[in-house]
Amino acid sequence: MPTLPALDISLKVNHSPHVVVLGAGASVAACPKGDAHGKRLPLMANLVSVLGLDSLLRGAGLTSDALANFERAYDQLASSGQHADLLLEVESRVRGYFTSLQLPDAVTVYDALLLSLRPKDIVATFNWDPFLLQAYARNRTLRLLPRVVFLHGNVYLGYCPEHNMKGYLTQTCQVCGKAFQRSPLLFPITNKQYRKHPLLAGEWDELSKLLEHAYILTVFGYAAPTSDTAAREIMLKAWNTNQTRELAQIEVVDILPRQQLYERWRDFIVSHHWGAFASLRHTWQLRYPGRSSETLAFATLQQAPWADKPIPRFRRLDHLQDWIRPLLEEEQALEAGNVPFKPFRRA
Repeated sequence: MPTLPALDISLKVNHSPHVVVLGAGASVAACPKGDAHGKRLPLMANLVSVLGLDSLLRGAGLTSDALANFERAYDQLASSGQHADLLLEVESRVRGYFTSLQLPDAVTVYDALLLSLRPKDIVATFNWDPFLLQAYARNRTLRLLPRVVFLHGNVYLGYCPEHNMKGYLTQTCQVCGKAFQRSPLLFPITNKQYRKHPLLAGEWDELSKLLEHAYILTVFGYAAPTSDTAAREIMLKAWNTNQTRELAQIEVVDILPRQQLYERWRDFIVSHHWGAFASLRHTWQLRYPGRSSETLAFATLQQAPWADKPIPRFRRLDHLQDWIRPLLEEEQALEAGNVPFKPFRRA
């Protein structure tokens, strides 16, 4: 028998986490017209051309086939052991470009994503761009946000290796007062030893712990490339230890055909407990903001579905924050005085 989620029926609260995994497609969806200044968000398939690395890498003898995928190109350089200075130049350009990106002032999907989850939840991103951390910074004064981990490092992320602290790169360690070190970004695809780096090991451990208890897993714009077998193996191992996974739900947000997405994620899927959507707006967290785990549990385990309460399409961030505020007040009442959540009802 599968283990039930951490559902308290009397309080109408589900403490089981909602896990969201982000890939490059999520940042493209957040800024489909580019960043605040119109700069393109590169993908692995076009990063070489967008950052103007073509001539630099061709000079090292890389072929057009290798240049068609940045990770493959970087792997060839790193594996050769002959291009130390070139590797430093490539990383410098990658850091410089991604650091320069700026989230638009208007509401983005990252704002809605962070505000639709609770502190028990987690957002794990593979992306180097600063968009998620910029969205975090402009929403963190409103509420306690979900945990955020960076599985491939991030240009805005810093850490103290001595005291296991992390934060924005501009911050200092709260223990020793030293400036944070930059997080790593680039790894050869054939040797991504995440567990050997103190910062990334902690990020992966945190994701794994929550995957072991997750009730909803949402994968947004992440292709799970065959080149990154280490990442897939770590996630699948944690998911397979989840005693609730037979009752849990997997959501895949991607523009690819449903059957193709099923084949990509079939190792994670149990029976029919999954869905594929072209937009995050159709997922549990945006249809039931702040209550995704509760609504799934009541619909499937209690046969008492709640009404949809989708986040409206706001342009101004303060309008989104004002709309979400009553839900936050309800969470505070639960925390302070065990006041039960109110199921969403149709008006």
